[in-house]
Amino acid sequence: MNKIKKTLLILSAALVLSGCSLSPAFEIRQESSKGNHRAAIEQFSQEIGEFEHWADYEPKGWDPHWVYMISLCNSYQMVRDFSKAQQCVIRWKDEMLKQLSDTEEDQEVRKWVLTDYNRLNTAIFLELGNYPEAYRSYKLAREYSSSLHEDSCAVPLRIGVRAMAAMYANGAVAAVQLGYHGEAAAIAEKIDCLDYSSILLSESAEDVKVKNASKARIYLAQGDYSKAQQALLFSQSLNDTIMRSLDALTTLGLSELLGAGEERANPFSFDETYMLAKIAQGSGRLEDAENIYLSLLYTAEQSDTPIIQWYNNLVFDPENTAHHSPALLNRQGIYYQLLYDLGVIAEQLGRPAEALVYYQQSVKVIEEQRATINTEASKIGFIGNKEAVYQDLVSLLIKQGKLEQAFIYAERGKARALIDTLAGKQSFAAKGADQQAPLLLAQLNSIDSDLQTADYSENSGRSRSVDRGLLRKTQKQLQKTEPELASLLTVSAPQVAELQQRLATDETLIEFYGSGTQLFAFLLSRGGIKAAVLNGEDLAAAVSALREDLHKIDSNSYQHSAALLYQRLFKPLQDELHTEKLIIVPHGPLHYLPFNALYNDRDFLIDQYDISILPSASVMAFLNKEVTAAHPLLILGNPELGDPKLALPGAEQEAKAIASQQRGASLLIRSSATETQVKENGSQFKTLHFASHGIFDPEQPLSSGLLLAKDKSNDGLLTVRELYELNLNADLVTLSACETGLGKIANGDDVVGFTRGFLYAGTDSIISSLWKVDDQATSQLMQNFYANLAESSDKRLALKKAQLAVKTNYNRHPYYWAAFQLTGR
Repeated sequence: MNKIKKTLLILSAALVLSGCSLSPAFEIRQESSKGNHRAAIEQFSQEIGEFEHWADYEPKGWDPHWVYMISLCNSYQMVRDFSKAQQCVIRWKDEMLKQLSDTEEDQEVRKWVLTDYNRLNTAIFLELGNYPEAYRSYKLAREYSSSLHEDSCAVPLRIGVRAMAAMYANGAVAAVQLGYHGEAAAIAEKIDCLDYSSILLSESAEDVKVKNASKARIYLAQGDYSKAQQALLFSQSLNDTIMRSLDALTTLGLSELLGAGEERANPFSFDETYMLAKIAQGSGRLEDAENIYLSLLYTAEQSDTPIIQWYNNLVFDPENTAHHSPALLNRQGIYYQLLYDLGVIAEQLGRPAEALVYYQQSVKVIEEQRATINTEASKIGFIGNKEAVYQDLVSLLIKQGKLEQAFIYAERGKARALIDTLAGKQSFAAKGADQQAPLLLAQLNSIDSDLQTADYSENSGRSRSVDRGLLRKTQKQLQKTEPELASLLTVSAPQVAELQQRLATDETLIEFYGSGTQLFAFLLSRGGIKAAVLNGEDLAAAVSALREDLHKIDSNSYQHSAALLYQRLFKPLQDELHTEKLIIVPHGPLHYLPFNALYNDRDFLIDQYDISILPSASVMAFLNKEVTAAHPLLILGNPELGDPKLALPGAEQEAKAIASQQRGASLLIRSSATETQVKENGSQFKTLHFASHGIFDPEQPLSSGLLLAKDKSNDGLLTVRELYELNLNADLVTLSACETGLGKIANGDDVVGFTRGFLYAGTDSIISSLWKVDDQATSQLMQNFYANLAESSDKRLALKKAQLAVKTNYNRHPYYWAAFQLTGR
């Protein structure tokens, strides 16, 4: 590794003097260091191709080639190809560590490698919205970097001040998202002291600029617009740039045409200009913010001074997107947010028609791709909220009386959230006979990846509009051949009239939508659609309070919290509810609410209505399928999990009791209740009954699942990710004894992903619980339910009767009966 210690300049000079041509690795590194990231990647693709072949074309005996690979990894990160960036940096780290010995010198190199590895991972995870991993990577990078020098402010020479300052900012932004505001503030202060460890090097003006821009990102993430502005205006040179920009605005660009701004030559970058707009907006200077946003929206290229080009767009049509900046088209995280910001400003300035156009354009950008839109937080600090776009659009449409459109966008918002949850999933079980589905899915993934990472510059020969057209064509083909699969991958507008026809004449669908202080309720029936604006303030806290009170089984304290939620959610709707049967589509924290337990000071909601749940209204189109399974019931009870503490003897007794009462039931308990049995034989049963533990992970919903017995073929955890690859043929799936872990009130993605997974796997209905009920009450409820179901095929009514039986004969307290709910039809 001694050669790795030499400077790249000496190495390249030696190669030239020896008559050797520069290695591909060195040339890739050079392109990357000049900011030509696509050129670096293109050269790698053409001359090397695969990461494992990185060293194949290097001069014999020349060690440092692996050092240069980090530049390629940086380039992948800069063009937002995060999958390749992760593969690259893992390979780079592994190859570098392989070459190190136990010498003190090599151990110093090891610390540098792990610092740079975690530095890059901090940026990648932040862009992907994985804030816990981004923050963890930042902490590790700090730890390894600090161990290199006694001075904690010293920056490793191989990394540099700019890269370290950016990494500090990334860690701070992740900290803000995790609620660590004090830590973020401390990181911002620490950036000031960053400097090179060698007295022979001092920070450049560009280093200072990046340090202060990094601080501005942190303050912007914290919502401290005053400090963010101070950080951006950190020197006279940048202050001059502000004056140049203001001159351009106040003179309608004439100052630039006349050359008056040429002396002010330290311009803001595209990202910094966007930050300026966010600062102006957050500070209440709406007209200033709007002008800067418009300059970014219509800048011809990713100019160093995009703001000065605004004068070309004094007259513009907000509905015409043809002239939107090419610099934005590959920056979806900024593009949709910028359009949304313009909509918010237009609405605040009293131009609702214009606001509506911007909101709809923002939604269009969001829905054009399957993959989760990158946060762009490593560039601008601010993290956009796609749900806010849909919510403000729905709110505006309701204000304008366009209720049907508002309902459609609420459904589209929920569809987009599910797509984000499933974005990392590449394989799904096909539900139709058409063999095109796997090919269409692969094509969809390929085009979507290209739209995020491909080079669409003028010299590339590629056309973004052509690829977008191909994407839309593929989406339509998938929607036609595999509509249920398409609903997991693309957003399509539901047909309200069709949904109304799927409702019974004595049935009303109530769809809740909103977050923060805004909450809306749509009432859909055969007779029409209505909407109400409800109080959404501190809704998650109210739901959490009720759930806590429900676990106080020796107290009636639940009545107060249940009555408060009834007043907020149902009393405003009472005059419009004319049917006994209700389908409720929750949103956000309402996914964790036992609706049947809401209380009006006399009766519970279960006493008034027959209630079922749906994850979305649109899912009705995929239910009521023909069930042709040959066997009636498969029961899996108390699976062997290898830990006596996880045993469920009460669930086993319940499983045996149900099996003894149901003709033709198949019973699997302990080591026989395996995941493999479900995967291999589940499709043969009309009903599947699970009496086992469940795990719900709000941070990683696809990792949630049911704990079953493991064997040689499967690990025993039937995850949500695997549910989407199953092909069941069931009318009902019952989850009776699940220790669901739903104590944490989150955004509902874990609940939706889980129930939607079973519905997609091939069942019309799911009975599940919101908390673990005691064994005796659960056993009584389940036995009553199956007895009721034998007399009537109405699962909703069968469950209601079973719950009322427990309420009447066992215990009136809702803890014992309100946990269970029916999702589906």
